[in-house]
Amino acid sequence: VQIGALAANTAAPANPAGRAAPGVDRMAFSVEDMACRSLLINWAEDCGFEIYLDEIANLSIRRPGRDREAAPVTIGGHIDAPGQGQPHEGLIGALVGLEVLEALADAGIETERSVEMTVWSNAQGERFGPALMGAQVKAGSLALEACRGLVDDRGIRLDDTIERMFDTFGGALPRSRLTPIAWYIEPILDPGPTLAERDATVGLITGVDAMGIMRLRLTGRSSSVPNTARDHIRDPLRLGSHMIHHMEAIIDERFAHLSGLRSVISMLDVEPFKPGMVPERVSIDWAVYGPDDDQIRAVLSAAESEVTELAAGVTCHVDASLTRSSVNFDPDLVDLSRELANGDSLRAIEMSYGQQSSAGVLSA
Repeated sequence: VQIGALAANTAAPANPAGRAAPGVDRMAFSVEDMACRSLLINWAEDCGFEIYLDEIANLSIRRPGRDREAAPVTIGGHIDAPGQGQPHEGLIGALVGLEVLEALADAGIETERSVEMTVWSNAQGERFGPALMGAQVKAGSLALEACRGLVDDRGIRLDDTIERMFDTFGGALPRSRLTPIAWYIEPILDPGPTLAERDATVGLITGVDAMGIMRLRLTGRSSSVPNTARDHIRDPLRLGSHMIHHMEAIIDERFAHLSGLRSVISMLDVEPFKPGMVPERVSIDWAVYGPDDDQIRAVLSAAESEVTELAAGVTCHVDASLTRSSVNFDPDLVDLSRELANGDSLRAIEMSYGQQSSAGVLSA
């Protein structure tokens, strides 16, 4: 793979609409999405690769191998990015995949299996929910029929946008969404500080973390603070903050011996939120990530017991559940990735991934 060529290729499709980055807007099935797909397809056609679209408009570019009937090795990514998305968010997987295909062709290497680059449709789910739609339909965890009637905020039907995609790229070959994949690789740009803090170049993702959610729904009494005696204030926001402090302390103290646990307030809604007013209702979602389902369940159980004891003066509804099980990726593929990284003298570390991804959907 030529790093210079990859860098040059990333410049054009990062923001085909010409908007200043950051703030890339490539909503699923939008004009910007289609413009980016057009660039990728033009490159593929120049190289003589095969181009496919399945029923949900997942775009696949294939370099055939000796055994055309064998399931391919696939490198994937996505194009769609929200209005404040980063220029190469998701797109890096598609660009790396395309560069791999070009590198194989330039070197004249004949592979046993076909090698593909796939762009998954509607990964972000900002325009049409749910997120990771293309990968979910591919994996069979989301029925294609469930997507048929979806409509965006402007009243545009998903079916119509997909039909326009087929019309625009009429030269693409039709393909069933059920076409199998042998191995799947998804390059991503590390959005967090882990690699930099550990002086590493590459993170080898060994799997997707389990995730649990603690949902707190607190109801107090709305009142004007200047006109309410302190012992009559029923503040659900203050109590919610106190509960979060205790739940975080549970991880730091009772589960400090477990590695890989992380937590965050994933949703906070206060009603009403006005200066000098005690809110009446507060909704808080507290998310916990970790490599083991049972660990997440244990943390949620301990946190639920803690907040139940803390509730006083307000009505508190608590719902805690494991929302996603952990997924371990193919150890042979991880081992191969480690060998390749070591062979290129790259500083690599093993890590799990907490964010939803197409790789996690396909491996589940």
